[in-house]
Amino acid sequence: MCTHQGCSVAWESPSNQFACPCHGSIFRTDGTVKNGPAEEPLGTFEAKIEADLILVKAG
Repeated sequence: MCTHQGCSVAWESPSNQFACPCHGSIFRTDGTVKNGPAEEPLGTFEAKIEADLILVKAG
């Protein structure tokens, strides 16, 4: 979720970044802000791979 106004961000493979379609914020692969208007990095979650599943601990 974008830290600007909570829109869902999308992964953009060609440019190797996360992008917010609502107001244009761009985030690097580590979640830090590349271009605003967002000022805070993306939230992080604990995750692990088990067999063919990716398990994410949300909160």
